[in-house]
Amino acid sequence: MKLIVLGLGSSYPPPGYGGPGLLLDNGHGKLLIDCGKSCMESLLQLGYNPCDIRHVYITHSHIDHVYGVFELLVGKIANRCPKLTVLAHREVLLPLKQLLSLMSPSKAILHYEAVNSYNLGDYTLTPWKAKHSIPTYGVIISRSHEYLVFYTSDTGYKEDLEAITSKTKIVLAEATLPSTHEEETEYHLTVKDFLRLSNIGEGIIVPVHLSPESLEELIKVLDNKFITKRRILFGRPPLILSLD
Repeated sequence: MKLIVLGLGSSYPPPGYGGPGLLLDNGHGKLLIDCGKSCMESLLQLGYNPCDIRHVYITHSHIDHVYGVFELLVGKIANRCPKLTVLAHREVLLPLKQLLSLMSPSKAILHYEAVNSYNLGDYTLTPWKAKHSIPTYGVIISRSHEYLVFYTSDTGYKEDLEAITSKTKIVLAEATLPSTHEEETEYHLTVKDFLRLSNIGEGIIVPVHLSPESLEELIKVLDNKFITKRRILFGRPPLILSLD
């Protein structure tokens, strides 16, 4: 199973970092998780076709997480692809339908499903309730009850963040705000929060939902040899990770 990070930026992304989006690919099935700006471009660069993407899980209905769905749907129409099935937690589905009905070039190629879990081969995706301004569900990806990936999506700091991070191999944690913005962190994590998580457990941690300011701070901190238990991985997407 490959995990491909298609974009690492927020709604205000650093140049070249794109919007939020991940792809799970086990060679037989594929699942897109969020689809922000430039995700379709990253997929095409990697050799994927719009017809390859039949399912997308959306964490919440903020536009930066669904911006690329329009591009994907246009590509599907151009290539005469099968329908796109949009998966989401039931609390997310209604506002998501309303948003996509305005964005979609054709309602005929969209199908919706509310999910409590989703299986891709031996891997299971389970929604995780985030702390955000609207209903938001990040994801935990597991196999045989082993936590392999934790994607926070957009969230404020929650008590269970540390517990889940401690037992997960690959963590994709939001780092939207610079640490000086602590008064604005009810619904987003700062670089300071991200670095706190980077010292919990072992494995890889990837900062996602970056802004130009948070990226600049993160680079400065790491240039000063900040010590972390986890290996921090970031750079211009796409990034390709193995879950095996």
